[in-house]
Amino acid sequence: MKKIFILFLMSILGIISYAKEDDILGTWLIKEKGRIVEIYKNENGEYAGKIKEDSFIFLKQASELSYDKERNSLGPFNLKFPKDEFSYYVWINIEKDGNLFIKGPGNTQVGKYVIELHLIRQK
Repeated sequence: MKKIFILFLMSILGIISYAKEDDILGTWLIKEKGRIVEIYKNENGEYAGKIKEDSFIFLKQASELSYDKERNSLGPFNLKFPKDEFSYYVWINIEKDGNLFIKGPGNTQVGKYVIELHLIRQK
């Protein structure tokens, strides 16, 4: 009986503590670039992100989103920074500490690059 109760309690805690898609919304600091960004839902209900200083839209929902509960990731998105020659096709992982990890490939004339960014929630 104790084993059943413990398994039940663990499954409930796992559901309660699990992140949700909207956990990516808010204001973030991109650790690698030192830029403050805001991720929000636009008037069409799609996720987007802009760099706060110049309102540059750096993140756009690429297509219908998929949420992978096992990896705790949401995507796909297109990501581009000002003055960069190419864009990336990325997924956003929601880390256990509530911060975000963005990773994905980008193609250029010279080859393929992978970007990795850590976003820290701003209060």
